[in-house]
Amino acid sequence: MKILLSSIFLAVSGLISAQPNMHHGVIVDNHYEVIPSHFAVETTFDAVIIRSDLDTATRIVMPAHRVSSFRYFDLASNVNRHFKSLRHEGIYRFYEVVIYGELLILRRLKRNVALQEADEGHDYDFFCWFRSELIELKKFKSDVFPFLVQMHGQILEDFIRQNKLRLHDAGSIFSVVKKCNELSGRQRLVATR
Repeated sequence: MKILLSSIFLAVSGLISAQPNMHHGVIVDNHYEVIPSHFAVETTFDAVIIRSDLDTATRIVMPAHRVSSFRYFDLASNVNRHFKSLRHEGIYRFYEVVIYGELLILRRLKRNVALQEADEGHDYDFFCWFRSELIELKKFKSDVFPFLVQMHGQILEDFIRQNKLRLHDAGSIFSVVKKCNELSGRQRLVATR
Protein backbone atom coordinates (compact mmCIF):
# COMPACT_ATOMS: atom_id res chain seq x y z
CA MET A 1 0.00 0.00 0.00
CA LYS A 2 2.84 2.40 0.86
CA ILE A 3 4.50 1.65 -2.47
CA LEU A 4 1.27 2.34 -4.35
CA LEU A 5 0.69 5.65 -2.55
CA SER A 6 4.32 6.66 -3.12
CA SER A 7 3.99 5.89 -6.82
CA ILE A 8 0.83 7.94 -7.14
CA PHE A 9 2.41 10.82 -5.23
CA LEU A 10 5.48 10.79 -7.50
CA ALA A 11 3.33 10.70 -10.63
CA VAL A 12 1.18 13.62 -9.48
CA SER A 13 4.26 15.56 -8.33
CA GLY A 14 5.83 15.14 -11.75
CA LEU A 15 2.68 16.36 -13.46
CA ILE A 16 2.41 19.38 -11.18
CA SER A 17 6.00 20.46 -11.80
CA ALA A 18 5.65 20.22 -15.60
CA GLN A 19 2.49 22.19 -16.39
CA PRO A 20 2.92 23.49 -19.95
CA ASN A 21 -0.76 24.05 -20.80
CA MET A 22 -1.98 26.59 -18.29
CA HIS A 23 -5.33 28.23 -19.08
CA HIS A 24 -6.94 31.34 -17.70
CA GLY A 25 -10.51 30.59 -16.76
CA VAL A 26 -13.03 30.04 -14.00
CA ILE A 27 -13.47 27.09 -11.66
CA VAL A 28 -16.66 26.57 -9.66
CA ASP A 29 -15.94 24.40 -6.63
CA ASN A 30 -18.32 21.88 -5.04
CA HIS A 31 -19.62 24.64 -2.72
CA TYR A 32 -20.41 26.78 -5.80
CA GLU A 33 -17.69 29.30 -5.05
CA VAL A 34 -16.35 30.91 -8.24
CA ILE A 35 -12.55 30.87 -8.51
CA PRO A 36 -11.01 32.88 -11.40
CA SER A 37 -7.52 31.46 -11.91
CA HIS A 38 -4.76 30.08 -14.08
CA PHE A 39 -4.97 26.30 -14.16
CA ALA A 40 -4.10 23.15 -16.05
CA VAL A 41 -6.37 20.18 -16.55
CA GLU A 42 -4.98 16.75 -15.77
CA THR A 43 -7.29 14.30 -17.54
CA THR A 44 -5.46 11.19 -16.33
CA PHE A 45 -6.26 11.93 -12.69
CA ASP A 46 -9.38 14.08 -13.22
CA ALA A 47 -7.95 17.08 -11.43
CA VAL A 48 -7.35 20.75 -12.07
CA ILE A 49 -4.02 22.17 -11.01
CA ILE A 50 -4.29 25.82 -10.00
CA ARG A 51 -1.32 28.17 -10.13
CA SER A 52 -1.27 30.72 -7.33
CA ASP A 53 -1.28 34.33 -8.49
CA LEU A 54 0.78 35.37 -5.47
CA ASP A 55 3.47 32.70 -5.75
CA THR A 56 3.86 31.25 -9.25
CA ALA A 57 5.78 28.26 -7.88
CA THR A 58 2.81 27.19 -5.73
CA ARG A 59 0.22 24.80 -7.17
CA ILE A 60 -3.09 23.62 -5.71
CA VAL A 61 -4.57 20.32 -6.88
CA MET A 62 -8.36 20.08 -6.93
CA PRO A 63 -9.67 16.59 -7.71
CA ALA A 64 -12.97 16.18 -9.57
CA HIS A 65 -15.01 15.56 -6.42
CA ARG A 66 -14.10 19.07 -5.20
CA VAL A 67 -15.05 20.75 -8.49
CA SER A 68 -18.54 21.43 -9.83
CA SER A 69 -17.45 22.80 -13.21
CA PHE A 70 -14.79 24.85 -14.97
CA ARG A 71 -14.41 26.72 -18.21
CA TYR A 72 -11.64 28.33 -20.21
CA PHE A 73 -10.81 29.57 -23.69
CA ASP A 74 -8.62 27.08 -25.55
CA LEU A 75 -6.29 29.19 -27.69
CA ALA A 76 -4.94 26.23 -29.67
CA SER A 77 -8.43 25.18 -30.83
CA ASN A 78 -9.99 28.68 -30.72
CA VAL A 79 -12.97 27.43 -28.71
CA ASN A 80 -14.52 27.99 -25.27
CA ARG A 81 -14.43 24.77 -23.29
CA HIS A 82 -16.81 23.95 -20.44
CA PHE A 83 -16.42 20.88 -18.22
CA LYS A 84 -18.71 19.45 -15.57
CA SER A 85 -17.69 17.13 -12.78
CA LEU A 86 -20.19 14.27 -12.58
CA ARG A 87 -20.39 11.12 -10.55
CA HIS A 88 -20.69 8.02 -12.70
CA GLU A 89 -20.37 4.49 -11.36
CA GLY A 90 -19.24 5.86 -7.99
CA ILE A 91 -16.39 8.01 -9.33
CA TYR A 92 -16.30 11.74 -10.06
CA ARG A 93 -14.87 12.56 -13.48
CA PHE A 94 -14.68 15.54 -15.81
CA TYR A 95 -16.90 15.60 -18.88
CA GLU A 96 -16.76 18.27 -21.56
CA VAL A 97 -20.09 19.81 -22.54
CA VAL A 98 -20.64 19.53 -26.30
CA ILE A 99 -24.33 20.51 -26.56
CA TYR A 100 -26.01 22.76 -23.99
CA GLY A 101 -29.67 22.79 -22.98
CA GLU A 102 -32.14 20.78 -20.97
CA LEU A 103 -30.47 17.73 -22.48
CA LEU A 104 -26.67 17.83 -22.44
CA ILE A 105 -24.31 15.96 -24.71
CA LEU A 106 -21.01 15.37 -22.97
CA ARG A 107 -17.77 13.77 -24.01
CA ARG A 108 -14.80 12.27 -22.28
CA LEU A 109 -11.36 11.62 -23.73
CA LYS A 110 -10.60 7.91 -24.02
CA ARG A 111 -7.75 6.49 -21.96
CA ASN A 112 -4.18 6.78 -23.20
CA VAL A 113 -5.02 9.57 -25.67
CA ALA A 114 -3.32 12.93 -25.34
CA LEU A 115 -5.68 15.90 -25.58
CA GLN A 116 -3.45 17.63 -28.13
CA GLU A 117 -3.52 14.56 -30.41
CA ALA A 118 -7.20 13.66 -29.97
CA ASP A 119 -9.33 13.04 -33.03
CA GLU A 120 -12.83 14.51 -32.62
CA GLY A 121 -14.57 11.48 -34.12
CA HIS A 122 -12.69 8.55 -32.63
CA ASP A 123 -10.91 9.45 -29.40
CA TYR A 124 -13.90 10.44 -27.25
CA ASP A 125 -16.71 8.58 -25.53
CA PHE A 126 -20.02 10.46 -25.73
CA PHE A 127 -22.79 10.64 -23.13
CA CYS A 128 -26.19 12.22 -22.64
CA TRP A 129 -27.12 13.89 -19.32
CA PHE A 130 -30.82 13.23 -18.88
CA ARG A 131 -32.89 13.37 -15.68
CA SER A 132 -29.73 13.68 -13.57
CA GLU A 133 -28.27 10.53 -15.06
CA LEU A 134 -25.26 10.02 -17.31
CA ILE A 135 -26.19 7.71 -20.18
CA GLU A 136 -23.81 6.35 -22.80
CA LEU A 137 -24.75 7.55 -26.28
CA LYS A 138 -25.10 3.97 -27.52
CA LYS A 139 -28.02 3.58 -25.05
CA PHE A 140 -29.73 6.79 -26.18
CA LYS A 141 -32.34 5.07 -28.34
CA SER A 142 -33.47 2.68 -25.61
CA ASP A 143 -32.99 4.78 -22.45
CA VAL A 144 -33.70 8.39 -23.49
CA PHE A 145 -35.58 8.52 -26.77
CA PRO A 146 -38.88 6.99 -25.51
CA PHE A 147 -39.16 9.80 -22.93
CA LEU A 148 -38.42 12.43 -25.57
CA VAL A 149 -41.22 11.07 -27.77
CA GLN A 150 -43.59 11.27 -24.78
CA MET A 151 -42.57 14.89 -24.20
CA HIS A 152 -42.54 16.16 -27.78
CA GLY A 153 -44.70 13.65 -29.65
CA GLN A 154 -45.43 14.01 -33.33
CA ILE A 155 -43.24 17.10 -33.80
CA LEU A 156 -40.13 15.11 -32.90
CA GLU A 157 -41.15 12.08 -34.97
CA ASP A 158 -41.80 14.32 -38.00
CA PHE A 159 -38.40 16.00 -37.53
CA ILE A 160 -36.65 12.62 -37.50
CA ARG A 161 -38.55 11.39 -40.56
CA GLN A 162 -38.04 14.61 -42.57
CA ASN A 163 -34.30 14.64 -41.88
CA LYS A 164 -33.92 10.86 -42.35
CA LEU A 165 -32.15 10.51 -39.01
CA ARG A 166 -31.01 7.19 -37.61
CA LEU A 167 -30.56 6.96 -33.87
CA HIS A 168 -27.55 4.70 -34.22
CA ASP A 169 -25.02 7.38 -35.17
CA ALA A 170 -23.81 10.31 -33.11
CA GLY A 171 -24.63 12.99 -35.70
CA SER A 172 -28.30 12.01 -35.79
CA ILE A 173 -28.50 11.87 -32.00
CA PHE A 174 -26.91 15.34 -31.79
CA SER A 175 -29.58 16.67 -34.18
CA VAL A 176 -32.36 15.11 -32.10
CA VAL A 177 -30.95 16.56 -28.87
CA LYS A 178 -30.64 20.04 -30.40
CA LYS A 179 -34.25 19.83 -31.66
CA CYS A 180 -35.52 18.68 -28.24
CA ASN A 181 -33.66 21.52 -26.51
CA GLU A 182 -35.18 23.95 -28.99
CA LEU A 183 -38.67 22.53 -28.37
CA SER A 184 -38.18 22.62 -24.59
CA GLY A 185 -37.06 26.25 -24.83
CA ARG A 186 -40.17 27.16 -26.78
CA GLN A 187 -42.39 25.42 -24.23
CA ARG A 188 -40.83 27.45 -21.44
CA LEU A 189 -41.41 30.71 -23.34
CA VAL A 190 -45.15 30.14 -23.63
CA ALA A 191 -47.14 32.03 -21.00
CA THR A 192 -49.15 29.75 -18.70
CA ARG A 193 -51.31 32.44 -17.04
